[in-house]
Amino acid sequence: MTATAANRLEGNSAIQNAIEEKSLLEQAIEQSQYSIYDKIVDPLAYVERMGKSFAHAGVAGCKSVAEGECLAWALLEMRINWIKFASEYHMIQGKPTLQAHAILARIRNAGATVRWINDGDDLVEASAEFTIGGQSQVVGYTMKNAKQAGVVKSDSGWDKNPAAMLRAAMTRKAAKM
Repeated sequence: MTATAANRLEGNSAIQNAIEEKSLLEQAIEQSQYSIYDKIVDPLAYVERMGKSFAHAGVAGCKSVAEGECLAWALLEMRINWIKFASEYHMIQGKPTLQAHAILARIRNAGATVRWINDGDDLVEASAEFTIGGQSQVVGYTMKNAKQAGVVKSDSGWDKNPAAMLRAAMTRKAAKM
């Protein structure tokens, strides 16, 4: 082997080593992504401060400082920002609750298919057939069910958009099966 060929091989292996080192560095960075939450020194102070801010701004439906603090604790535990949280969750009576569209997406991601039978626009019932693993189940939720549960209240979602609320309640019911 000539000296020039040996230098080329040596140069190629140096380039290959550099590529491998960069790849390892990129992998290490990806695996050790630090969250903003890792920088919080005093979690209680963070929760109190952010709770007030969330309540003041009405983030994710927070109506009080207590709800804002619950949201701050949830974000801290889940290690997600409030924008991500608000896209999938809302606060109901001070509790972070997964929104129906996110529940439905998770059901579908688990391999289920959903065939809507009644979308609730009749303001009587929302129903759908859920199929997973070859087994099907029809799930429905009616306004009668909602009234019996005591969730239909004036100036609530049930009063303003009953069809969407029927679909959401039916989806939550299906997810619990």
